[in-house]
Amino acid sequence: MNEDLARALRRFPQARWIVGKGNWGCVTFCAGGETVELFPTVDGALSARAEMDGRACCSTQCTGKHRVVRLMSDALG
Repeated sequence: MNEDLARALRRFPQARWIVGKGNWGCVTFCAGGETVELFPTVDGALSARAEMDGRACCSTQCTGKHRVVRLMSDALG
């Protein structure tokens, strides 16, 4: 398991699915459960959220709760 996926799973243990790679996530908190798409840059995650917000749909049960989050490193120091 890659580090990005491991961090995302720790932060969103109830996610229905997690895809991608990177330290930035576009997360939906819509009906049916959380979903997470990871990106290497904040711009990628913001673009994905804007696309979802623009079409007002991430799934058939969309509630419009889409967020961009940064997954922090587990390293100390």
